[in-house]
Amino acid sequence: MAEWSIAAVLKTASGESLTGVRIPPSPPISLREIAASERSEDGPNSGTLKSVSAGQLECKPGEPGQINDFVKKYLPILIWVAIIGIAFAIAWWKGYVVRLRNYWNATVEELRKCAWPTWDELKGSTIVVCITILLLGGFCYGVDTVFYYIVKWMTVSVSS
Repeated sequence: MAEWSIAAVLKTASGESLTGVRIPPSPPISLREIAASERSEDGPNSGTLKSVSAGQLECKPGEPGQINDFVKKYLPILIWVAIIGIAFAIAWWKGYVVRLRNYWNATVEELRKCAWPTWDELKGSTIVVCITILLLGGFCYGVDTVFYYIVKWMTVSVSS
């Protein structure tokens, strides 16, 4: 979607003509803007549409535009809240929530029994792991290099 704008910028910068550049259409007029423009000074049945500013788009309580906005904004949220609430009620009724709570409590109890390392032990273990990784990386690099030269020597001696 942003492809046309990048092309336009590049063509403008290079001095080329802008033929073939797609210009996006203007956004559609909302029903609220149409309703507000119909309520202009000429009356609702005049048939002429006037330009509408943002301040004129406010609906009074109980008007159809406000109800439609509420439905568009909050109905999906209310549906999801209802679905999650029903799922939670079913889980509670079948005893899954109690089992989950018991599992959580048992996990916390087991973690309290663990022996956690001190800060100095943790730093020492981290250094050991880093040195081991460097040694293993160097070993793999060395073995790979040796095999590379062996295969290279074998292919050169076979082809000669």
